[in-house]
Amino acid sequence: MDQVEQLDKESDVAVTTKPNACIITFFMSNIDMKTVGLQKSVVEKYNKSKYPHYHVHTDMRHGASMDLAWAMAGLPHPTFKGHNVAKKFEHDIILLLDVDAVPLHDEAIDTTILGAHLGHLVGDVQRSNHIQNNQHLFVAPSVLAVSANTMATMKYPTAQETPRADVAEEYSYSAEKFGIPIDFYTPLSYDEKPAECEHWALKDGMPVYGRGTTFGVWPNGIPYDALGVVPIGKQMFWHQFQSFHPGQQEKFHKKCEEMLLK
Repeated sequence: MDQVEQLDKESDVAVTTKPNACIITFFMSNIDMKTVGLQKSVVEKYNKSKYPHYHVHTDMRHGASMDLAWAMAGLPHPTFKGHNVAKKFEHDIILLLDVDAVPLHDEAIDTTILGAHLGHLVGDVQRSNHIQNNQHLFVAPSVLAVSANTMATMKYPTAQETPRADVAEEYSYSAEKFGIPIDFYTPLSYDEKPAECEHWALKDGMPVYGRGTTFGVWPNGIPYDALGVVPIGKQMFWHQFQSFHPGQQEKFHKKCEEMLLK
């Protein structure tokens, strides 16, 4: 039996029971509450299975906030060892979603959580162009889903930056080390160039990306969704990027308002 057939069989079983999952979005004080509210509305529109969506204000750096999510779920994350972190929720799967990232249809969230339910690390692909690490690809913090069991198998990696890794990149290094399947959503298109360059690169020969990137699945991509198949070129999530730059939150507002009118 090949991998696609096996995943199809696993998917048939997995979708019969709703996973115990949630969505967590962290935001800092530099984010307009209109941005928070519009993202919440778009997620609610496309959250077909009605997974709880928690918005958490934080003053910590992005990676530390991601580690905090696991501590708040009651997991023994090393970053917060010795700290008295109150348990806030009980979920087996967490989908971390940046405040300037949104799903593009009502299968995107379910498909992503299903992948995590199957024991995979799932989300948008990214590369740290400012780090010399052999063009290493990783699941970005903008859209990242993983289960508590998988985190335990990966020995609770930190999401904080390290000499070889950007935010959340250590998750992918750990997944590679412990044989965890990684499912990337790749760039299908982007709206405009980044502030500092013409585009951001992935590995040589792969699509590039920028502000307002639509992530999805190219041929030979993820062989499952809630129906068992992901069509070629299927859009999954849109990420604004650089929302702290002047004018970018307003562009995010416009995108969300357009989506809410569909």
